[in-house]
Amino acid sequence: MHNSNRPSTIIILRISKIKFGIAMNRENEVIEIFLMDISKKEKCKLLQDFLLDCKNEMEAQDQNMHPEVHHNLSQAYQLAQNYLRKLEE
Repeated sequence: MHNSNRPSTIIILRISKIKFGIAMNRENEVIEIFLMDISKKEKCKLLQDFLLDCKNEMEAQDQNMHPEVHHNLSQAYQLAQNYLRKLEE
């Protein structure tokens, strides 16, 4: 069953994490997207959006000199890339 509220919920959660500076395990977001009951095309779009968002966050953390946050983001980024490759096969 397609839950149309799900993607927007993720976006809202992502924005709130950024807004409040919470260093959260972004890998959980990637797994959540991958497990969603939506089409491959929609998953790919969400993962591509996540990758862009994550890359921008990593660049910001580089400037802010927060290596622990950058490390967490880079792990999530790699996981998202792996899932995206798997979906695009």
